[in-house]
Amino acid sequence: MLHARARSTGTTVSELVCTVVREYYLGDLEERRKTVQAIVGMWKDRDEFEDPEGYIRNLRNDTRLERLKADEHSG
Repeated sequence: MLHARARSTGTTVSELVCTVVREYYLGDLEERRKTVQAIVGMWKDRDEFEDPEGYIRNLRNDTRLERLKADEHSG
């Protein structure tokens, strides 16, 4: 069925599969656009994001993951 559809639409089976997966998991383009517009600026007033480079640097230096791993093995 996919091969016939690909031939009739002048595309490839791979492109048909990618399109269906995109539509199924990501929704249509207009829906995605509305979602992105709804979340733009959502965290603009949060203090930790005033210095994004510093925030990222701090995350990289954080030892939280190591502490969580240690807790898993001790408990």
